[in-house]
Amino acid sequence: MKANYESSNALIRLWATGITAVTLLLLAGCVSTDAALTRINAFSEATTLAASNTKAAYDTAERKYYDVQVLRSVVSYDTAGFHPEKFQTLFTAETRGAREAVLDALALYSQKLAVMMGNEQLDEFDAATRRFGEELGRVNNTIGTTKTFSGERVLEANELRAVTTAVGKLGEWFIRAKREKGVRAVIREMDPQVEAITAALAKDLQALRRIVRNQYTQLQMSEDKYIRDSRFDPPAKRQAIGTLAHLIVEAREADATYAAMERSITALRKAHGRLLDVFTDNKVEIDARIRELAAEAQRVKKFYDSLERK
Repeated sequence: MKANYESSNALIRLWATGITAVTLLLLAGCVSTDAALTRINAFSEATTLAASNTKAAYDTAERKYYDVQVLRSVVSYDTAGFHPEKFQTLFTAETRGAREAVLDALALYSQKLAVMMGNEQLDEFDAATRRFGEELGRVNNTIGTTKTFSGERVLEANELRAVTTAVGKLGEWFIRAKREKGVRAVIREMDPQVEAITAALAKDLQALRRIVRNQYTQLQMSEDKYIRDSRFDPPAKRQAIGTLAHLIVEAREADATYAAMERSITALRKAHGRLLDVFTDNKVEIDARIRELAAEAQRVKKFYDSLERK
């Protein structure tokens, strides 16, 4: 009896130890999954904001392009008259739409990763995603056949092939994505595509930065000529000179913001390159990359928020 009792106790202790070990493993798994989900959510939010900021940059470039044409028209009106046919847009609807679709693709991709990490139903999401993927395929033709990036050929032929291939693969993934494939496999598969797309976007922002800088320079020159050629009374002249001084400050802020946007796109690339670290014990590097991406995105957003308040 005593032997049987001790044997039973031993089995109970063994069973209890086993349950405790399994529970600890499950808890550790939950903690690890939660930690990974938190970081991928943070990556998704920062990527979405960076994409939104870059869209706002297109608005700034287009607006300054228009402002320069207006001031030129004002300065030359007395001698040349008004010529509405000379007013042009920086972007066509086609090239602007292609840019925004690529940015939307990056944002949607990051959001999809977050959804795949969670327990949400993907049916409705997938339907919308498939439709977007099909549209992205059509947009990709625009990238390959027009001067999509900055109205000038800032990409070499091999770079253009790389980005169109990347956008095409991302579009296909949106159409065919399955939850069963797993987030890790998706990140590995999409990393070369994210690299190619962000490289193209960074070069595009460099070109746009040059364009906006040039527009501000021409604005300042036109405003200066307008002040010199006009007969203002003292208060009006003081106001016009104040406008010129404001343009100089705004030009510096815009230039710094475009530089920050380029850094945010580069930070996005670096963060995605280390995104698999969220599933490991060493998360120091990925945490630093996500913080960098979020900080740059917030810095740019602050600038555009200040423009809206003016």
